[in-house]
Amino acid sequence: MARAALQHGPAETQVRQACRHFDRRELANNKLTGAGVGRVFKYQVMQKAYTKESVLALKKIKAALDTELQAAEASLQHSTTEIHAYERIGAQFNPIVDEYTHIQERIAHVQWALLQLKQQQHPDE
Repeated sequence: MARAALQHGPAETQVRQACRHFDRRELANNKLTGAGVGRVFKYQVMQKAYTKESVLALKKIKAALDTELQAAEASLQHSTTEIHAYERIGAQFNPIVDEYTHIQERIAHVQWALLQLKQQQHPDE
């Protein structure tokens, strides 16, 4: 694709204009200081590094990361809300949880015992 046919975003246009400015004026007049040389180098590197394709790719990556960040923040908010709900219930909730856990363990033990009895009654199945 021809270089003139590329459409540039505002940042890329600024970089190109700055490079042209430094290349033509300061370098041609040999008035460029050490800091100016650094700026020219910086703009030249930016001009080569941030092509239209790379900027589009970086924007896609940023969008994906923003989406993940929003999901993580929503998950954190949900978890925080649940924790606050449990904290509001207070210490009276702990014995209920302990009893529920004990009942679940008893159910699992009874189910295991029933399975063992069925296997003893019908060993060929």
